[in-house]
Amino acid sequence: MILRVDLKLRGNPVDTMNLRVYFVGAKQALDFYTSDLSRDMELYAKQNHPWTNRTGNAERGLHTNVTKSKAGWSQTIQLSHGSDIFYGYYLENSMGKRFAIIEPTMRVFSSRVISELGSIFGEVHV
Repeated sequence: MILRVDLKLRGNPVDTMNLRVYFVGAKQALDFYTSDLSRDMELYAKQNHPWTNRTGNAERGLHTNVTKSKAGWSQTIQLSHGSDIFYGYYLENSMGKRFAIIEPTMRVFSSRVISELGSIFGEVHV
């Protein structure tokens, strides 16, 4: 499951120098935010999964990955089971999704993203 954030910045910087500083600072803030958010999401998923650990492999396999668009304004956080956890698909989709953790984690964090980034940058689309 993927959480993608696209930003449209608002504000009226006075001159070109202020605009450049504004965008550089905004990109750095977005980089820091997505990095911090991805760590929080991974930790949440590892601490709140609904299954009982037997070997601990499924929990250890949960991880996040952050990718950026070429310009850096669109960043994607992907939360997934590791490639060596072949049964991750079944945890997420079988038995009425009783053992799913990825989609519930995305639901918890999507509202946080909208409120936090919206207050920082303006208009946010998730």
